[in-house]
Amino acid sequence: MAISLYVFSAFLAMAPAKILQIIIDDAFLKYKIDRLLIYLAILLLVYFLKTICSYSSNKRMISLGNELLKNIKKAIYNKLMYMDLSFYTNNDLGYINSRIEEIDKIDVLFSSQTLTLGSSILEFVFAIIMLSSINFKMLIIFSIPIPVLCWYAYLSSKRISHQIQHTLESAAEYSGKMQDTLHGMEEIKSQGTEEKESRRIDNFNRKALDTQKQQSFFVNKFGSGIGMIGNVVTVLVYLIGGLFFINKELSMGTFVSVSTYVGKLYSPILSYASISVLIQPAFLSLKRVSEFFFKENAVTEDGQEITGIYKIEFQGVSFQYKKESALLKNINLTIHKGDKMQLTGENGSGKSTLLRLIVKTIKPIEGKILVNDIDLNNINKESFLKQISYIPQKKYLFNESVFYNVTYGIEDVDKIQYNNIVNELGLRPIVDQLERSGNNKIGENGSRLSGGEIQKICIARALLQERSVVILDEATTSLDKKAYAYIQEKIKNSASTWIIIDHQHDLSDYGFKCVDIFSLQGV
Repeated sequence: MAISLYVFSAFLAMAPAKILQIIIDDAFLKYKIDRLLIYLAILLLVYFLKTICSYSSNKRMISLGNELLKNIKKAIYNKLMYMDLSFYTNNDLGYINSRIEEIDKIDVLFSSQTLTLGSSILEFVFAIIMLSSINFKMLIIFSIPIPVLCWYAYLSSKRISHQIQHTLESAAEYSGKMQDTLHGMEEIKSQGTEEKESRRIDNFNRKALDTQKQQSFFVNKFGSGIGMIGNVVTVLVYLIGGLFFINKELSMGTFVSVSTYVGKLYSPILSYASISVLIQPAFLSLKRVSEFFFKENAVTEDGQEITGIYKIEFQGVSFQYKKESALLKNINLTIHKGDKMQLTGENGSGKSTLLRLIVKTIKPIEGKILVNDIDLNNINKESFLKQISYIPQKKYLFNESVFYNVTYGIEDVDKIQYNNIVNELGLRPIVDQLERSGNNKIGENGSRLSGGEIQKICIARALLQERSVVILDEATTSLDKKAYAYIQEKIKNSASTWIIIDHQHDLSDYGFKCVDIFSLQGV
């Protein structure tokens, strides 16, 4: 329907020129006021119909574009949710966020300006038909500059594309560095490095703005060139059309209509020139989004579902981060249901990496991980992770209430058990204090809480989940004695499998088997 409206709208755009020709030849030059009024009424009707068609078709295309943008964003967000963790470790979050924001530039492809370009192409076709019916020789003459204009627009478009790509990348880098600095503001102030960081950010800002300036210079140059070409075309229309009129090959009305048709003949090129600065970023953003977010395969949810974890087995597992030496080599390890294991080893020896392999945030480069004697790759990820409570070394809390963060990921919350855990861990005073303040949100990543309080919230969630396997990566380092004693009591009475990294305590006194990561490394 929208396409039909566009075709009809383009056809109506040609009608005023023909009506104007008739008005001049059959009303003005013959001094017929009655005919003038009739033709003007017809002209007004054509304008009205064109407005309705343009409005309706544009509305439909804008809605289509908006829906397409929603689907693209949904696909991107879904992709991000299942992306391997290495994607996030290799890219700044600010940089990723900036690349996501580039998606919004795609919307311009369905704007009224871009849709005008589509209409101009149809009008170009109708203009050829009309000019050929009036004077084919004139059509040939006016068509001669078109290849030159196309060549100029093509070369300029490539240059603009190159400049815009540099601008987008510089802006993304600047956004990434800026977000990194804001996240580290407490460290910056504690070290007194505000001036140093200000200079560093200013350098990235200058680079981004200089790149943007170069782009603006070239776009201005391109626009001025196209404007000059448009002026030359206007002069040619009067020159060539005037010669045909003087030689009595055209009437005055036909000359006026020809000038309109010639404008439509060059309209696609001139329209493209005027909006290229809008659609070039859109096409580039579409390409960059595709290359950046879809170059890596996300983890899928297909596979066999499980209802519990009875055994985890590493068979010759090796892993290394990109462009680094192997961190884990030929790991062989078996963990049975109910085991309590404390992983020990030096910093950077791969303990946290081993835990990430278990929870599938990263994948081994060699070997296999079996769960219940099934290859982990063949197990449904959602059903697998529902059996695990995992507190990573780098903890993250949402800027929501304590209740929201403790119960995150839990479908049916046992309020009695929740209140008991919150009270035993000493979180009740924090909850009450936040509620009294009138804002029960804990701040970005728990900025209104202490390190120990953040750990308590994460542990409360793990205890409330009551899952087959509990994995704690440096999750108890900032706890007070009362909270730590409560956790050890819960572990003692738990039938779950516990895997813990803890540099401050020897957990062998609590029934844990201490396993040095180095002893697991094969040859």
